[in-house]
Amino acid sequence: MSERATIKAESRQDSGKGIARRLRMAGRVPAVCYGGGMEPKKLSLNPEDIVELFDNPKGKNVVFNIELGDGTVMSDLMVKSYQIDPVRRDLLHVDMFAVDLARPIVALVPVKPTGRAAGVKAGGILSVLRPDVHIKAKPDHIPANIEVDVTHLNPGQTILAEDLVLPEGVEPGFKANYGLLTVVIPRKKKALLAEEEEGAKEA
Repeated sequence: MSERATIKAESRQDSGKGIARRLRMAGRVPAVCYGGGMEPKKLSLNPEDIVELFDNPKGKNVVFNIELGDGTVMSDLMVKSYQIDPVRRDLLHVDMFAVDLARPIVALVPVKPTGRAAGVKAGGILSVLRPDVHIKAKPDHIPANIEVDVTHLNPGQTILAEDLVLPEGVEPGFKANYGLLTVVIPRKKKALLAEEEEGAKEA
């Protein structure tokens, strides 16, 4: 396993919209860390550190450490959620939680189609119904993505979450099954195929 990423943070006592606004004006982002039996801890971070943290194959599913200004290290953390400004796309807030590396958690992992679908060869389009799937695994064993072979996929067929072949140590993390990928035929192409079929019948 590669060396655990560590980002720096500062503790903060106050909270509220005014405090958050001042932190952002100073180039910082408010954050909260909880879990692992500790009281929720209010922090402030450099948003660039979070962006850099996510720049890895696992994205926000990466496990990391935080080092506070007094030298205290908070270990084995993950990002639970984060807020982005809908217009400026600035990072507004980050929620983090401590994980137990020995206990599986549920995470969202991207689905990576491989191969060229038979339906695409027939003039269809591979449509992504959902770009990721819920899986359950120990934090350090969460895969960067789940590959799925689409070569057999014909028009109108759908690959479901339960159809995926999961790596060793990874289990389904969804309760209700759902569609991930399908092949659709464009309307014009569908109309053309219908005309061709009708012509073949008449012949």
